[in-house]
Amino acid sequence: MSAINRNQYVAFISSLAIALILGFLLLLTGIWYLIVLAGFAAALIVQKRNVILFLSTFIAGLLVSMIYVILLPVTYEIAIMNEVSTIAGISSTILWALMFLVSALLTSAGALIAASLTPFLVKEEGNASS
Repeated sequence: MSAINRNQYVAFISSLAIALILGFLLLLTGIWYLIVLAGFAAALIVQKRNVILFLSTFIAGLLVSMIYVILLPVTYEIAIMNEVSTIAGISSTILWALMFLVSALLTSAGALIAASLTPFLVKEEGNASS
């Protein structure tokens, strides 16, 4: 494994871990759209290519939603999801899939926002002579 591939692998795993842990903690608050901050923090800390950040935070968003649904008692949420799917006229499976997809996209959006703001937040060392 070359040094470039190793660095990208480490960046992928570290941003995945950061987004996974922060995402789960932020979902515990009950405000589900705060998961954007998990992707934002992972991108600010890791600062690698956008493709690596997008893929790792997207996977982290999916995993966070799955862990949240599996670990926590969500019996009332299942009933609510069934009612919403009945009102919307779609199956509850599609609604669950949309929930996973939206949380993954929100996490990735936070990472891409942070990646686009990084050049403005981090000064170049060559220009810091003043």
